[in-house]
Amino acid sequence: MWRDISSFRQGDTKRIPKAFEIKFHGRYRVVLVWNHMNYPGEWVCRLQGIFDDRRLGLKEYDVDKAKQTALEIVTESLSNALEEVKAEQNLSG
Repeated sequence: MWRDISSFRQGDTKRIPKAFEIKFHGRYRVVLVWNHMNYPGEWVCRLQGIFDDRRLGLKEYDVDKAKQTALEIVTESLSNALEEVKAEQNLSG
């Protein structure tokens, strides 16, 4: 379940959520950020311990699309990592 982890300044009158996280298997954490200081006007995600800031290629504020795209990137990254482990086992086995 995604959770809003946005922080706001006291004077902010528009509190638009810009940061979300989802945790799974007790130790994995996906962070999704809109308008990251290094990537203004874009969505960026990171899967701690697997990959750092990855641009999603989305330049519009669409939370649902960003969440979906982030999970697709995470799924692909984990699948690729698993294939690498399997290939290494076959080479050493």
